[in-house]
Amino acid sequence: MIPLRQPTMRRSEEPEVGTLEPMPPEIALAAEGVEVQYRARHGRGSVRAVDGVDLQVRRGETVGIVGESGSGKSTLGRALVGLERRQGGRIVVDGAEVPPDGALARAQRLDLQMIFQDPFSSLNPRRRLGDAVAQAVRARDGDVPEGRVAELLQQVGLDPHIAHRYPHEASGGQLQRVVIARVLATRPKLIVADEPVSALDVSVQAQVLNLFADLCEELSLTTVFISHDLAVVRHIADRIAVMYLGRIVETAPAEQLIAAPRHPYTEALLTAVPGAGRERILLQGDPPDPSAPPSGCRFRTRCGRATELCAEQEPLLEAAEDGHAFACHHPVEAASPAVLAAP
Repeated sequence: MIPLRQPTMRRSEEPEVGTLEPMPPEIALAAEGVEVQYRARHGRGSVRAVDGVDLQVRRGETVGIVGESGSGKSTLGRALVGLERRQGGRIVVDGAEVPPDGALARAQRLDLQMIFQDPFSSLNPRRRLGDAVAQAVRARDGDVPEGRVAELLQQVGLDPHIAHRYPHEASGGQLQRVVIARVLATRPKLIVADEPVSALDVSVQAQVLNLFADLCEELSLTTVFISHDLAVVRHIADRIAVMYLGRIVETAPAEQLIAAPRHPYTEALLTAVPGAGRERILLQGDPPDPSAPPSGCRFRTRCGRATELCAEQEPLLEAAEDGHAFACHHPVEAASPAVLAAP
């Protein structure tokens, strides 16, 4: 696995566009120093929702991104597919750069697809479900071969007759399957799935998650899967990256990160999962104001291991030979493996 590296350079020291070294052919997505900023309330300063993130995804690999609300994971996902304007860094997918202003060419827009949390809001309520899938087929192929829509619907476990229904006539689980079918119709080079099962009934979450995991494996899809639930991410991801306050603080192969987390924040997230087999760690207070993050380590104000060093010096995300990287001056010692219940 290719580790993630937290850049040490400041915004003014970032390389100019065009200086990113060529990626190996097995790398489908290469992002370096990605920054997304928003104007703070009342126009005072700015908030860096994503602050210098590096990410690499191999072809056919699923990388999970986890973190609390406000960690920047969804903003990062939107930036990767050109739906969020970014103020720094570079993103390259299959050799083509994603413009920082999101002005993608038509072909590139088809290559970069996103699955949103709420499937109903992703579909036109005035169009039949089959028309939504057919539109995606037509956008990629120019026409809609006979039987192609039915084939795509069957591929996601739906009866082709659902093509005649409108969104309000289908369940949330069925709608999310239609959304997945529409994404597959474009034969994308990168899929970003942002909490794709969290809005569904508990009874169907596992079904849709298992379907998506099977499709990723069967079709060798390159996917970034975003969730706040480590148990869900562990079920589908080959590698996991943990975000806190706009930065990646730990990354490792999925099973390795679950078995032996090294960053205190990751350890706390794991103990919050039912059946994790670890004593619950309660984080103190709320995440800091992103417009004025703490000095040094951003997690230190909620960390029981913090020392003066943590306030004075920002830890770097450095990778070990085993592909496990973490940004912490006082990492968690290797512990007995945690066992997470299947979602």
